[in-house]
Amino acid sequence: LAAGLAHELRNPLAGVSGTLRVLSDQFSHDDPRCALLAEVQTQITRMNKTLSDLLWHARPPAPQCLPLNVNEVVEQSLWVLPMAPGTRIEIVKELQPDLPSLELDPNLLHQAFLNILVNACQAMPNGGRLTISSCLHRNLVGEGAVVEVAIRDTGVGIPEENLPRVFQPFFTTKAQGTGLGLAIASRIIEQHGGRITAESEPGKGATFRITLPPQAEDTARSQDNAIAASHR
Repeated sequence: LAAGLAHELRNPLAGVSGTLRVLSDQFSHDDPRCALLAEVQTQITRMNKTLSDLLWHARPPAPQCLPLNVNEVVEQSLWVLPMAPGTRIEIVKELQPDLPSLELDPNLLHQAFLNILVNACQAMPNGGRLTISSCLHRNLVGEGAVVEVAIRDTGVGIPEENLPRVFQPFFTTKAQGTGLGLAIASRIIEQHGGRITAESEPGKGATFRITLPPQAEDTARSQDNAIAASHR
């Protein structure tokens, strides 16, 4: 039902968007009607994004994995992170080098990281610090080493009662949110055999921790070398 609804709505939205572009070409750039058309176009873009998220949630694609360093996907996500002009957000990278290769779908994991990064930026409307770190450490349950990516912000934080629900589909506290961004991120991480958790203290920001198990053929050797390097 969700997939069918998304397809049915996207086609007329595409027609409306095309019509708006034709209309805007008939006005001069200083015509006040151009601003009105631009605002309508912005809302259409937002609706298309909502429909894309709904379609993804209804029919998630199967991962097409390649051996990659997770730091490469982090860098790619930061490169395309949308930042409004004048945003006072400092980005800090603490990426451990020489991490073992993981079997990752770069497009899906990029989407997961981007969803979390956008959520973190939205939690800091007055600016702050966004820290992205990666490291390799021993799993606490004794299953070998895992690669962890942590995304921390200094924003408004998440109320304690909402923490268990942040990855639930359609749960949101935002006026224009759909509640699918973090749910999609969680599903992508699970598709990679990983785990995502959230921790927060209201008024002091939030941290999202993503753990991914190495799956390359030379996993054991890469793990031992990377851990030894991290202790030097």
